[in-house]
Amino acid sequence: MSWVECVPNFSEGRDLSVVESIASAMRQVNGAHLLHVDPESDTNRCVMTLMGQPTAVENALFEGIRVASEVLDLRKHHGSHPRMGAADVVPFVPWGDTDISDCAASASRLAARVGEELELPGWLYGAAAVHAENHYLHDIRRGQFEGLEAKFKEKRVDFGPQSPHPSAGAVAIGARPLLVAMNCTLDTDDVRLAKNLAARLREFQNVRRSTDGAVRSRSRLGLPGLRAMGWFSARDGRAQVTMNLTNTNDAPPHLVFEALSRLCALTRNAVLGTELVGMIPESLLVQAGAHFSPSSSDSVAAGIKNLRLGVIHNFVPEERIIERVLAHRGLGS
Repeated sequence: MSWVECVPNFSEGRDLSVVESIASAMRQVNGAHLLHVDPESDTNRCVMTLMGQPTAVENALFEGIRVASEVLDLRKHHGSHPRMGAADVVPFVPWGDTDISDCAASASRLAARVGEELELPGWLYGAAAVHAENHYLHDIRRGQFEGLEAKFKEKRVDFGPQSPHPSAGAVAIGARPLLVAMNCTLDTDDVRLAKNLAARLREFQNVRRSTDGAVRSRSRLGLPGLRAMGWFSARDGRAQVTMNLTNTNDAPPHLVFEALSRLCALTRNAVLGTELVGMIPESLLVQAGAHFSPSSSDSVAAGIKNLRLGVIHNFVPEERIIERVLAHRGLGS
């Protein structure tokens, strides 16, 4: 199967009618399959999972970005997650026989259309990056929507006008390998502890920047590819360590969860539960089950249990595991 996956993040997670208007625009494109829509109120953000042939996915994303730029106003947006645009980040991910270079080509084509037809500015990142300093998403998004005016005076865009859209901001479009986003809820409301744990786990530590915000140096001391922050979840009334696992080969979910649990134990704390943002491939749950419960006859169920998925927030495998959703819709694997 030569498909691409895309996981666009839109800056709205509270008004479900607005979320649906964006999702509906993407569903109208033949050949693009919207597998999951995951709005979240604390972050005021929605992560969607889209798969299909590259051209169909590109067309669906264009429609989603177009609607988002029309219905969302970042000047009125508040949430706990960093963001700089209505359609904040649009990553293409290889699936099946697709190569990362194919995803980079899709990202470049979509970026050109977004810049020319929607007059939305932004940058290409990851494997699609035109400039090395734009490889990492967190470097591009630094300063968020409120800092775009100053950023545009110093930083050239890769597409669109050299000024932020007044209400829709800017968008990062890129290509990257598989990413798993998971939030671990701690048995405390102490955000300082969550931030400390995140700082000890994440890949990049001791980051030094120049006065203009450019990275001068950073040390790789934590888990490979792990991005982590600590924050307070008003929904749960507890602190969370929120993480993006960008290198699931060297730091898969079970190793990240295990490392966090060890650090929590040292502080006499614990991970009460884990929630996914978006979807996950079945193979990563199989790995987790085999690691934690090697004698189990159902590695997927063992992985779900030992990662503490579904303990606090509902986890339905048939809705969250990519292969199961594809099979249910008769789309193969």
